[in-house]
Amino acid sequence: MNDFQERISKLVTEGVVPAEQLNERIALLNLMQEHQVIFWTFGFCKDGEPDQHDWGFEFIQKDEKELAKILALALIIKQHEAIILEHCQVLLQKRHRLTYTDEYGDTIKAKWIEELKKYYKNKLLPNLYSSINNLDDDAFSDTPIEKDVFLLWMAVENDRIARAICSMVDIYLNKISGSVQQDVSSKTGLEYEVEIIDLINTKTNWSAVETSSTGDQGADIIIQKPHITGVVQVKYYSGKIGNGAIQEAYAAKKYYGADFAFVVCNSGYTKSAYALADKTSVKILTTSQLIDALQ
Repeated sequence: MNDFQERISKLVTEGVVPAEQLNERIALLNLMQEHQVIFWTFGFCKDGEPDQHDWGFEFIQKDEKELAKILALALIIKQHEAIILEHCQVLLQKRHRLTYTDEYGDTIKAKWIEELKKYYKNKLLPNLYSSINNLDDDAFSDTPIEKDVFLLWMAVENDRIARAICSMVDIYLNKISGSVQQDVSSKTGLEYEVEIIDLINTKTNWSAVETSSTGDQGADIIIQKPHITGVVQVKYYSGKIGNGAIQEAYAAKKYYGADFAFVVCNSGYTKSAYALADKTSVKILTTSQLIDALQ
């Protein structure tokens, strides 16, 4: 008996898994393996992306009715994997823009999670329901669950299922990012600058214009509305931004006689940059924080 079997046997001995239900639960886990949909069940795991033994140990403790529903959902999601793959480039760019590391070193993903929820509601959910409604009961023959019962579960557990699928999409992006990340990271600094200008002009009531590419005196963008002017230094780097950008923005504020100065970047800042920004009253932001500050 290997370690995994010993752990399962202990669950049965302790009454966590009823002995009379063990074989049925194992059969459902085997179906998940046979149909190669284990990945699309990870959203229902506590830790998001377990190894196979930990996955099996956690799922064997789920009620067989719950397992049947998760299996049916995983089979349907797998049919729509191509949709997620089609949108992966945009999703990776949005995750890159909406996720940032704060001054305490914590990864802040709140805006990205909200974007995932929107993607699930507007793109994935309609496709999932369309597929389910077009299926007859025979399509559920691989799972011990009826279509009506499955649809009721989808409705009752909507919030939980949404969280699970959003989590799985996020994990899926990690899985495939190696093949498409080059496209995301290949954006130039100028393209990022143009993106920032467009966001300011379309998402806020400020007017943003690019400064001259030569002799910009530390400001890449000038933003204005009546009686107020600000300067923005834009950095698009793979590493964290240091003091230099803060010094440039501070100098640009004086040069242009601006009321305030921002630095915006895609990759985070060093501790010394935060310290200098505090001393000079230069605000250092991510893309989403910049737009929020101007709204």
